[in-house]
Amino acid sequence: MMIPAARLGLVFYGGLAMAGLGFAFVLIPAQDADPYFVPLIRQATFQRRGAPTILIDEAHWNTHRLDGRFMPLGRLARADGFRVAANVRSFSAAGLTGARVLITGNPLGWSGMAQQLLNVAGLEAAADIAGDAFTTAEVQAVSEWVRNGGGLLLTADHAPCGRTAQLLAAQFGVRMSNGYTEDRRFHDTVSDSASFLVFSRANGLLGEHPATDGRGLIERVNRVMTFTGQTLDGPLGSVAFLKLSPHAVDYPRRSSKEREGRGAGGRAQGIALHYGKGRVVVLGETAMVTAQRARAGGQELQFGMNRSGNDNQQLVLNILHWLAGVDER
Repeated sequence: MMIPAARLGLVFYGGLAMAGLGFAFVLIPAQDADPYFVPLIRQATFQRRGAPTILIDEAHWNTHRLDGRFMPLGRLARADGFRVAANVRSFSAAGLTGARVLITGNPLGWSGMAQQLLNVAGLEAAADIAGDAFTTAEVQAVSEWVRNGGGLLLTADHAPCGRTAQLLAAQFGVRMSNGYTEDRRFHDTVSDSASFLVFSRANGLLGEHPATDGRGLIERVNRVMTFTGQTLDGPLGSVAFLKLSPHAVDYPRRSSKEREGRGAGGRAQGIALHYGKGRVVVLGETAMVTAQRARAGGQELQFGMNRSGNDNQQLVLNILHWLAGVDER
């Protein structure tokens, strides 16, 4: 019996995806949600009655889910009064009805999972598997929902996430590099990782926007860290609130040689824009909006809102407030 090519492809990618998950747990330190993360909320923004609903996407082989690495994000949103639920179906007009904010973090799809296997196994240069996590119908549904007043937060890390999330990002005029971004000047000096980038008032890389300014001095963000992401380029009228310095460089692969780097100055890792009656925030790195931990070399590493000395938690709250239209209340 002949098996349709499309089905063979699905089986192939599905097998690679499952194998990739196994390899990932063996070859790289697992970054898990920090179970000890406790949100610091002075006063909840919303009371239970009339609280807006946040949907967190789990339908597109997302690396970050409400019951996984986005658990701290969900915990923070609930502490602030939001209603939070998981989205487990393909995006549609009916499925988005009633939601105020939609969050999708690192949507991979089958092709992205297959590419992830190659990347983890050190074979990222051997093949380049094209594909998007979303269908054109889903992108259209999200676009119309935002145009009518919804708030979208799309986060996408380094390769392959920049490719698998590109169709949705491009709908709002945002282009993704799908690379690995480093800055050998403005990075975290404690870990000395050139891909752990620092955006601060002091270094001039925090742009003016409600995401960084909040609703007053008490919500003002002064320092944000990201943890190995890609770069973004937004459309005319958008605001780059996490701006990359002239020293930033994009590499096509984690194992790229120095000569393969391309200047990324003028691009960003955080972009906000209006779209019809709605709002969109696109981030080129995902760990910044949650709280994760991993063990490496006998030490525990922290990534995101649990990393001391940074204002990542306030940044997340400000983003959620802006997307939910708190300033319009």
